Amino acid sequence: MAMKNTQKIFFIWLMLCISRGHAALYGFCFDDQVKLSEAHQYLQQILLPRDEVFYRESKHCLEIELSEHRKELVEKFLFAKYRNLNVYGDDTINVMLIKENKTCKIQLIKKALSTPSQQEYSLGAKNKLASSSAKEESSSVMEMVLTQGLRGRLQMGDEEMEISCKELGNGKYQIEIFVKSGAENKTSQLSSSVIVDSNSPFEIGSVVRDLKKGDQKISLSDGYQKSDLTEKQNINFYILIK
Repeated sequence: MAMKNTQKIFFIWLMLCISRGHAALYGFCFDDQVKLSEAHQYLQQILLPRDEVFYRESKHCLEIELSEHRKELVEKFLFAKYRNLNVYGDDTINVMLIKENKTCKIQLIKKALSTPSQQEYSLGAKNKLASSSAKEESSSVMEMVLTQGLRGRLQMGDEEMEISCKELGNGKYQIEIFVKSGAENKTSQLSSSVIVDSNSPFEIGSVVRDLKKGDQKISLSDGYQKSDLTEKQNINFYILIK
């Protein structure tokens, strides 16, 4: 009888270890004007009784041990209320960058263009020529300060993406862009990395479009193609590192 009880206790302990083995520590960081206690209270709506929330005051973050699936749930729930949300995991390189407290000042620039007409020519799979008539109508700027090693979330029209930033020196930065793919953007995550110069706007929409096209395996034939497009308005997004 004692042997059976011992085996049962060991089995329960083993299952707990296995379930915790799939979890990792994630940090959810907010703008300085957001009180961590208020964010914690808001998050209580979806937390489980066993979840422990740690306050990292130095980075203005809440840290929680979560599975990958629940991490995405918490991230989406917080992002619905706190748009400038930064998220990090227990990655060694990211932790080192976070401890160094290096930041990137990022501007997301939205420009609205009127496009009465546009023609696009394709010569093979890689060569494209386009002629268009466009007039800039308006522009808006959103700023965020992103700690190197953390991901920040941005809304680009209907497209939601994450970016991370790393300073390379000599005024150059490495920007990594992450977008979701698959049904309702829940299947997998695509990423691309680009090198940009400070104070030089970079058209980020082209990277997102290329990632989406690559995921959908869209290919062009080697022949000559022409398409005529007519749009009332075209929205372009640029990233600028200050």
